Amino acid sequence: MINQRRDSISSRTSLNSLSSQWSGPMDSFVVRSLSNSDNKKFQQHLLQVTISCGFPLSWVNNPEVIELFKFLNPQIKLPDRKTLSTEILSDAVKDFDKMMLEKLVLDRIGITLMFDGWTNVREQELMGTILMSSEGQPYVWKAMDISSERTTASEVMLKIKEMMLKINELDISLLSIVTDSAPAYNAAR
Repeated sequence: MINQRRDSISSRTSLNSLSSQWSGPMDSFVVRSLSNSDNKKFQQHLLQVTISCGFPLSWVNNPEVIELFKFLNPQIKLPDRKTLSTEILSDAVKDFDKMMLEKLVLDRIGITLMFDGWTNVREQELMGTILMSSEGQPYVWKAMDISSERTTASEVMLKIKEMMLKINELDISLLSIVTDSAPAYNAAR
């Protein structure tokens, strides 16, 4: 066991000394600072990896991850968890919303407005809204906390009218509306 530890420590030490010896004519092409546009792409990729792998946002603060990225390119600086969860995520959501609206405006057949209510683990009443393109592509439009509101047919009708007006303002063709079967939603039909 002690020998394995020594081997591990000596391997790590020899790797560190080797990495400082690795240099050559390609270094200026391989190891480089990122331009602003490359840095934005890098941040988007980090966010996509975080989401698709189900990593906690704090994975970018892990010392082993930081060391790996330093090894790959010492010029790259990883964002911290807070930056990943605020600035980078907010920018990605804005970019996605813009792309979604551009696609939905071009849908001349018309979209379907769908919404459903549910209660989350914090006992909050939520109303989620999906916009479905005529090609069947769903887009999450909104999720609202409606806990403080009564959900009567008149309130539901008012919310539907507000959504229809907003969709009309965005110059999106509305073809149909689908709701769940909750009593307030049924009465609003």
